[in-house]
Amino acid sequence: MIEEMRNRTGKDLSRTGIGVDAGYFSSDNIRYSHEQDFDVYLPEGTGEAGVRQWRGDLIRSRDCRLEIDGDIRHLICPGGQVMEVLKTKEDRGNYFYRFYPEKRYCRSFRLRSRCYPKANTQKGFSVKKEYFDNLLLREKMTQKLSSEQGKKRMKDRSCLIEHVLGEKKDILKFRRFLHRGLE
Repeated sequence: MIEEMRNRTGKDLSRTGIGVDAGYFSSDNIRYSHEQDFDVYLPEGTGEAGVRQWRGDLIRSRDCRLEIDGDIRHLICPGGQVMEVLKTKEDRGNYFYRFYPEKRYCRSFRLRSRCYPKANTQKGFSVKKEYFDNLLLREKMTQKLSSEQGKKRMKDRSCLIEHVLGEKKDILKFRRFLHRGLE
């Protein structure tokens, strides 16, 4: 989308603040905007500072904190247990780090039932390798979004864009449409 804007306007967009929807968030997009030195505000989710919000009843890897220490990848669960892994495992063309908490450390954890809904389950967390590879860029983006400038930029974005979409849906009744045929 940025390339299309650059081609149509013929302008250097490196100094232009660009606020986009969380739907565009991906490791590729965040890495591209960093490499091209674009001033992009790209939230990962809809929570405070663009952070993903806890959804559902189960604790997933997105609810945990990630850290890198040299070659070792750490996943710290909400209960405080630190899990480590060195190697990735391949699964259908993607590479993941797999973390397995020790159940005995979770006995006093108040949210234990969200990790272990059944007594005989083995909890495991999977985190894509590319997520860890871009962890620093993701953290920088979170800091950028939580700054005063970031909050202002995303607030401006919602004022400029979201009402237009709302008007199309509400006033024009443009809620569903098909893309079939020339007519």
